Amino acid sequence: MKKILFVFGVTIAVISCAPRNTEIIEDVTDTTMPKTAIAEGKVVYMKKCAACHDLKTVDNYTSAQWSGILPKMITKAELNEEEASQVSAYVKWELEN
Repeated sequence: MKKILFVFGVTIAVISCAPRNTEIIEDVTDTTMPKTAIAEGKVVYMKKCAACHDLKTVDNYTSAQWSGILPKMITKAELNEEEASQVSAYVKWELEN
C-alpha cells in the first residue's frame, strides 16, 4: 500500500510540476508605428468605417487597392491626421500579418 501511495504521490508531483501549454500570441513588430497606434487604428477603423458601411476584411484587398481606398475614406470619414495615421498603420499591419 505504501508503494502505491508513493507512486501516486510522485505521479501527482510530476504532473503538477510539468510545464503548462500556453497560447502563443503573435508579436506585433512594426518599427514604423508603435503598437498602440495599430491598436488605436483598429478601434478607429471599427467605429468610423462601420458608421457608413459594413467593415471590409482588410486582407481581401491588396496594398495597392488600399492605397486607393484609404485616402477617399479618410476624407469621407473626416478623420484627423492622427486617426488617419492610425488606421493606415492598422491596415498595413493586417496586410503584413
